[in-house]
Amino acid sequence: MKEQAERARAAARSLGEMLYDKQLAYGNSGGIALGLWEARLAQYLEPDGRHYRIPRELIAHLPRITRLDDRINRIVSNPAGDRMGEDPWLDAAGDCIIGHISPRVRAAPSDDGFDPVYRNMAARAAADDDMDMDPIEAGIPADTP
Repeated sequence: MKEQAERARAAARSLGEMLYDKQLAYGNSGGIALGLWEARLAQYLEPDGRHYRIPRELIAHLPRITRLDDRINRIVSNPAGDRMGEDPWLDAAGDCIIGHISPRVRAAPSDDGFDPVYRNMAARAAADDDMDMDPIEAGIPADTP
């Protein structure tokens, strides 16, 4: 039991050090993001001042925008060079490409309750495992990226 407790403490220390390093690299990204999102979404704030009504089309963009904000915070926090040894500009370029090729609006769940995007991803993964399988046979629509 003592050995498990020490392993847990060591893991927690390691995690704490990693989080500290990430905080140095990203700056106060969470606090900055809160202010940015409040400003960006102000136009969607309901009269009650507590709820937002955002268009469905915006939802598809939110994860990419968040990633781009993180990249920008890494640059601003460490203008002389990235503390993680990565290139946040290259990461941002990759995020932009993913945003460009990603669907703008997620399809509504099908009658069986499954999200079509995840179904297509699973079908594509199954087809990748069986290289002889035709994508259409695997259930991947022809217009799926």
